[in-house]
Amino acid sequence: MANKDKERDRELLIPVADSPHDEPSSSSSSHHPRSRVLFGLPANFVGLQGKLGEKKKKTWWWCRFGVGGWWLVVSGSEKKKTTHSSDSLFLSAMDTSLISKLEASDSVGISSLFSHHLRSFSDLKNLKKTKKATASKDEQSLARSLAKSFLPFLNTSLSIIPKRLAEPSKFGSEQLAVEFFDIYRLCLDCLESISSQLDCKPHTVQAQRVRMVHCLEAWARWKEAKEESLRILESVSSGAKSAKSKRSLLPVIGDGSADKSLGLLIVEIVVTLVKCASMDQSKGCEDFRRVLLLVEEARPWFRVLDANTYEKLHRVLVSHLGRCTLLIFGEFTIVDDDLARDFCFTTIGEHAKSITKDQMYKFARRLCSSLFALQDSRSALITDILIGVMDSLAHDGKVQIEINAMEFVELVAYCANKCQAKSPDICNAIGVHLNKIADDFNQVKTPFCLILRVYAKGLLFMHFKLKSRCNDRTSSGGVIKFLCDSADILKNLSCLLCSLGSYFHVGCQNSCASSSDDFKDAICLLCSPCISHNEARTRWNHKDGKAYLMSYLTALKYICLPLAELVNSEKKEIIIGSEAAAVSSQLSDIQVVLDQFCDVFTFSKRCKCTYEGEIDGCDESSILSIAVALFIVSIRTSLNTQKSVHVLKDVISSEWIQSQGLKYLYGSLYNTGVILYRNKQLKEASKALKLSSTSSWTCALHLCDTALRKPEESNSSEDSIINFVNDSCAKTAFLLEVLHQCDSDKTKRIIADSLENWSVAANLFSKLPGPMPLVKQWVKNECKRHKNDDVEDAASTLYHVLSSSKKVSKRAMGVILEQELLAYEQVTALHPELCQRMQKKITAYLLEELKLVTKIKDFNDKGKIITAQWNPMFEGLYSMLVRSNIIACKITTFHPGCDSIVLSDQL
Repeated sequence: MANKDKERDRELLIPVADSPHDEPSSSSSSHHPRSRVLFGLPANFVGLQGKLGEKKKKTWWWCRFGVGGWWLVVSGSEKKKTTHSSDSLFLSAMDTSLISKLEASDSVGISSLFSHHLRSFSDLKNLKKTKKATASKDEQSLARSLAKSFLPFLNTSLSIIPKRLAEPSKFGSEQLAVEFFDIYRLCLDCLESISSQLDCKPHTVQAQRVRMVHCLEAWARWKEAKEESLRILESVSSGAKSAKSKRSLLPVIGDGSADKSLGLLIVEIVVTLVKCASMDQSKGCEDFRRVLLLVEEARPWFRVLDANTYEKLHRVLVSHLGRCTLLIFGEFTIVDDDLARDFCFTTIGEHAKSITKDQMYKFARRLCSSLFALQDSRSALITDILIGVMDSLAHDGKVQIEINAMEFVELVAYCANKCQAKSPDICNAIGVHLNKIADDFNQVKTPFCLILRVYAKGLLFMHFKLKSRCNDRTSSGGVIKFLCDSADILKNLSCLLCSLGSYFHVGCQNSCASSSDDFKDAICLLCSPCISHNEARTRWNHKDGKAYLMSYLTALKYICLPLAELVNSEKKEIIIGSEAAAVSSQLSDIQVVLDQFCDVFTFSKRCKCTYEGEIDGCDESSILSIAVALFIVSIRTSLNTQKSVHVLKDVISSEWIQSQGLKYLYGSLYNTGVILYRNKQLKEASKALKLSSTSSWTCALHLCDTALRKPEESNSSEDSIINFVNDSCAKTAFLLEVLHQCDSDKTKRIIADSLENWSVAANLFSKLPGPMPLVKQWVKNECKRHKNDDVEDAASTLYHVLSSSKKVSKRAMGVILEQELLAYEQVTALHPELCQRMQKKITAYLLEELKLVTKIKDFNDKGKIITAQWNPMFEGLYSMLVRSNIIACKITTFHPGCDSIVLSDQL
């Protein structure tokens, strides 16, 4: 822009086009007080010159010499030349005074001075209005006189004013700016009124007006800039040689070569008008319609520009067209759908023609975001524009699709996710169109088109799901009918994922064998370039391999989440429903899809294809929800159940999982286990409950560790953690009951792990109650298992189960054995002999191994009286033993802190 301003400064040095009858002789020079002879020029002087006229065999020339508006008039023949100064060479005293005020930092009130100084131009204006026969000649004469008198002053003023207005922050007051703009307009109007007497390029004055428009932009005076730009266009169009239609705003380029300077002027004004519409945030439909017409008519004028100028101006045009588009769909929400559609397509088209397309995808993302914020009542508009955006990106940029494939897939992923919150018709239309786009790229040797098809199938599935939700699934046949209606989509989807799995060599299965012939042929055609050369194992190492793998995982998440939501919300009907057998094939297809997600997720971790932010491209809740759904479906289909169990175990033991995720697994799997238990599926119930127990204790330890090591990050109070541990004990007790009914041999391992975890928590929180629900269930199971057993050592105590554990402290062991004694005491009436034997064992462990007493003091043959010092660590246990008549006790005065302990005959 600085270069253009310099050009326009030079264009201000405009010579007066003297009449051939105005001979600049020495006598004529003396007629004007400003004229004087400067110096002679050599005969071989070469400069910028022009012929003024001829008279009496003399030729009059002008030439530009130096800078600052110095003009020389040269007279004479080839042999002899003399030089005279032009009438425009010097400024008068008033001119100089006003110029000084223009350059001053604060010149408030200067506008009236300029108006008074240039009042002579009003005579010319009045003369143009008269209808006298001599008016034209008088007008020319007056214009010539004014040009000779004021041209230097106008040139100098028009050079100073824009430079001062160009930097608002350094200018001064707003009032002074208003005066400067008034002066600017006045000077331009004066210059234009004498332009017929100037020897200059066409539209020179309008070019100076464009410079004023840029100053108005700098001051954010958008309405004034718009009005001035429209006046410039009107002036240029009326003076252009080419025809202009009634509807047109711009002159039409003729068949011949167009004037580049005129083209630059027109394009600048068009770009400015678009900028004004965006920055002024115009709310009128007419302003946006004018912008559309201007952009359409300016296209041929853009072609006359040189490459650099085209790129700079077109970039600005595209930027502000995009801003206008976002205003239409965002803040203003223009209700005229046809206008909104046309404006959007125009903007997309200009983006596609841009030499640098680096902003195209960013704009498309913002546009789509604005579209999805519209009401569902405008779904037809949303659909049309989404399709237009995708077509433009995919087909207009087809040559660069290999470069921008990831950006395109990311945009598709964004739109597909947003479509879930819109009407079913949008999902269906976009899904169908994505399939068409994928067809156009079936020769691309990347998973690009296959990933597009995954989103297409996901959108079609969402179409069914949203329609089902609108019709109320319960009243329309429930999940079973829904799965029946989605059978083709699920079958084709499982086959499609098999092909993608083959590309990465992840979870490849032979699902294609059972698909329809048409679809199988399509998949073979699409996949053959990818997998025909046995390169599947190394394809992910390609420069885009990791990016494609992450895109595939994201696409899988998109299709798996609604499937997982369906399975998890309808798990009871799926697990125990009598009609579920009718959709076993569909459930198997769902399992293939969910299983593929888990395979790719595991594969991406193994390949270390991780990005910062979301875990492997998916948020935590997505992985957990899908893993639970996979387990439920595998239980129903009885296929690969153990694999789904391993997936959940891997998730539970992962480093990235947080407490909330573990709580989700704990609750979901427990509820699933209860459903299975009530359906008499004890083996399957035990699997769900074991996973639930593992989740709960992992969460309990996580909460304890966070509270101990990072208390500032802990969102749980001590009481809430204690309550959670107690709940875990209760839920694990139910697992022990189910395992007992299954005759499982894993009961000891489960009780040992649970009590070890409880012990860790107990060491951190002294107020934590004992694990009574666990111990009580253990005692019940032992009594049932050995109620008819005469062997003394048949039943195991918890001391025996935990004796080799390094995680259980002595204090925790004492509490556990105390509760075991109490539990046996509570069931003594049902199993008296077994309970007495077990109490005797437990008490022996307490006395011998845990050092219940610290020092024996005295013996007495009567009743084996022992006087001993009591270990205060087991004060509660001591009271319980006394209460149970296992130890008889009396307080003695042996010495302070010592008790007298009498062992009863029960021992």
